[in-house]
Amino acid sequence: MFIKDIWYGAAWSGDVEPGKPVALTIADQPIVVYRTVDGKAAALEDRCSHRCAPLSKGRVEGDSIRCWYHGLLFNSDGRCVEMPGQDMAPGFDVHAYPTVEQNACIFIWTGDPALADPSLIPISNLTSNGLPFRTGVMEFAADYQLINDNLCDFSHVAYVHEHTLGQGNSEWSHRVPTQTSLENGICVTRWMEGTRIPPTPGVDPSLRVDQYTAYDYVIPGVLMMQIDSYPLGTAKALDYGVPPASMEGAVYVVRSLQLIVPVTEGRSRYLFAVSHPVDPAPDQSLDAVIGLFRYAFSEDRDMIEAQQATIEKFPGMALRNTRHDAGLVRVRRLINSKLRQEAQPAEVRAAE
Repeated sequence: MFIKDIWYGAAWSGDVEPGKPVALTIADQPIVVYRTVDGKAAALEDRCSHRCAPLSKGRVEGDSIRCWYHGLLFNSDGRCVEMPGQDMAPGFDVHAYPTVEQNACIFIWTGDPALADPSLIPISNLTSNGLPFRTGVMEFAADYQLINDNLCDFSHVAYVHEHTLGQGNSEWSHRVPTQTSLENGICVTRWMEGTRIPPTPGVDPSLRVDQYTAYDYVIPGVLMMQIDSYPLGTAKALDYGVPPASMEGAVYVVRSLQLIVPVTEGRSRYLFAVSHPVDPAPDQSLDAVIGLFRYAFSEDRDMIEAQQATIEKFPGMALRNTRHDAGLVRVRRLINSKLRQEAQPAEVRAAE
């Protein structure tokens, strides 16, 4: 089961080009996304109401999309506005999904359109500074909550990413980070003293730094992360508190936005992006860092898909928790609470 009344990060803005409809599945709902004449993203159910041909196989015409099987035309509100060879007939409209484009991403609301409040979309600082960024997308043959688990517990970095993001630092698993609860998720922070920066152009591979990592993780699966690296001694000088927002003195900084999208039961989509507010080699490092992230996330994918396969081999076996799992437990509880709420009769939900 998937949450319906929520915003999902459907696609990066740059991946939906004018005149090119894109087929997506979100929470078991086939959707076609395309751009109207003014460049706005429109999203309809990916089904012509005539003979169920996918609209994503059709052609964008102005603000509308034409089914390329028998020619029915649908506007961005889902209304059928043309039926070749006859007058209009009732009952041919398709569902239109509310869309909002921000943070360089197209967000789609999959539930009741009347409840689609754009202020509920998490705000990321990825694009707010006007600096360049890079994006990527990966498909996982695994349940989206397993990916949520992975991102809510970074103790796996010491093992799964030993030679990439982890740089051989066992502190990822031996020290539990600070965690606070948010209304719809968690906030996780930690200092790592004397660690190395992952391989990056312009950065001395032998350089040791104090690294501050902080991220918010909110349902259904949105991670907004900062990684700030400072000269040795900074963590202690700041009494292990939050570094200055100005990033003064930082030698290496990364900002990342990551979105987990359930596709169907057992399949998920992973959108990720990075930017560099402090960049030692701007012409090279962004490409290098997105490449590093992509490789590291492929390491995650190998493990999580193997985990999914093992879960299917041992149906009914409980997943047990350690101290590191406090965050993922909270996120799962929030998701389950939303699912229970949506399962209630409409009149009960309206009274709450």
